[in-house]
Amino acid sequence: MKRNSIWIIGLLCISLIIPLVYVSATVSPYLDTAPTTSIITEPTSSEIIEPTETLPPSSSTTVPTEPAVVLPTFNCQWENFEYIKFSNLEDLQMERKKLENYSVQFTLACSQYIIELPLANSSPEAAEAWEFYETVLWPEQNRLTELIERYRWDYRMLEYPVATQVWLFLTNEMGYSEFVAAGIIGNMMAECGGQTLKLDWTAVNKKSGCYGLCQWHPKYHKEVQGGNLATQLNYMKTSIPKGMSQQWALNAYRKGFTYEEFLALQDPAEAAYAFCVIYERPGPGSYEKRRENALKAYEYFVL
Repeated sequence: MKRNSIWIIGLLCISLIIPLVYVSATVSPYLDTAPTTSIITEPTSSEIIEPTETLPPSSSTTVPTEPAVVLPTFNCQWENFEYIKFSNLEDLQMERKKLENYSVQFTLACSQYIIELPLANSSPEAAEAWEFYETVLWPEQNRLTELIERYRWDYRMLEYPVATQVWLFLTNEMGYSEFVAAGIIGNMMAECGGQTLKLDWTAVNKKSGCYGLCQWHPKYHKEVQGGNLATQLNYMKTSIPKGMSQQWALNAYRKGFTYEEFLALQDPAEAAYAFCVIYERPGPGSYEKRRENALKAYEYFVL
C-alpha cells in the first residue's frame, strides 16, 4: 500500500513538469530576441511630396480682433462757393459735374463708414465715431447737397433767366405750389415764349397791343403797360388772385370752382388749363399746347 502511494505521487509530478517544459520551449525564442526600436529619419529630397493646396489655418489659432474705426477726412474745394461767378453755361456745367462727382465719392465713403460703425460698437472709440459722423460728416453731406442745388439754380438762371425769376417769384413770393407755378408758366410760354421757356417780358402784340409775360390787354391792364420785369412780377401778385377770384370767370373751368381749389391742384397740365380759361381766356386752339408747356416747365424746374 505504501509502495503504491509513492508511485502515484511520482506520476503526478511528471504530469506537471511536462507542460512546463513545453511552454518554456515555445516562448523562449521570443524572450531571447531583443525588442526593435522604431527610428524616424528625415526623408530625402526625392521622397518629399509637395502639397497641392494650402491648407487653411486652424480655427483654434484664429484670434478675433476688433475692426479699426478709420475716421475719413475730406478736403472740400468749394468752401467759398458763394463768391464764385460764372459767365457761361459751359463753365457752370463743368464745375457742377465736379461737385456732383465729389459728392458721390463723399457719400460712398460715408456709407462705408456708417456700415463699419455697428461693427465697432464694442470698442471704446464707438461713441467718438458716432459723434464724428453726426457733427462732421452728416453736416458736410447736407452742405454738399445745398451746393449742388444752388448750382442747378445758377444753371437755370443762365439758361432761362426770365422763366427762372418768374418761377422763384411764384413759388417764393406768392407761395404757389410747383404744380400751379408750372401751369402759369406753361401759359406764359404760349403768350411770350414761342412755346419755350425763353420768355420775353418785352413782347408786344402789334395788332392788339397786348404786352408782357401774360400779354396783358392795354384796355384792362393799363398799369402794367411798358413795365419792366420787376413791375410785371409785382403786378402779378395782385392781378392773378383778383382775376382768379371772379366767379363768372371761374365758372369757365367748372361751375362753383374757387380760387382755393385752383391753388390746391396737383397736376401741372390741369393747372395750366384752369389758368388759361379763367385768367388768360385765349381761343380754344391753344389749350392742349399750354398743357404740354406746363409739363415741360414742371420737368425743368422740379424733376
